[in-house]
Amino acid sequence: RKFIDENGGYEKNALYVTADHDHYLTLLPHFPEVLANLLVDGKSHEITPFNNTNTNSWDEAISAGRHEDDSKSQTEHLKDFATWSDEDIQNVAHFFGPWGSGGNGWGSHSTRPIVIHHEGDDGCIGSLIGKDYRVLGRDVKGSPGKIDQVQLHACMMKALFGL
Repeated sequence: RKFIDENGGYEKNALYVTADHDHYLTLLPHFPEVLANLLVDGKSHEITPFNNTNTNSWDEAISAGRHEDDSKSQTEHLKDFATWSDEDIQNVAHFFGPWGSGGNGWGSHSTRPIVIHHEGDDGCIGSLIGKDYRVLGRDVKGSPGKIDQVQLHACMMKALFGL
């Protein structure tokens, strides 16, 4: 904020703080202690359990047809393909995916919405929430209460270049 204050305030600047995606990472309350101990002991490589297979549990579940099986929840299906034990999760104090899906119950990017903090954009973000947009010549239906990265980019271009 100091930079903004010293360079024309929000009349001449816009601030956007966000991420490009979520990894569905959850840190347990004792994560700082676990991480500190691993670093001090020279074992930071153990932050990932040894039995991590580097496979995408969800891809494995889909390949096995689990997405068509309503006898279990998605979380229960994921746990069948995850390789981290409950003890592993406690030892490394974090996990990927929904609670109960195994520590590596998620592959990479999630579809969970991410937070955006914005100031000084003359209401651009607010005006685009839930609105339809175009990508590569295709119309995309907006999502109620949300914006897409495409819309964020449009607001950034407007703030930077008046486009």
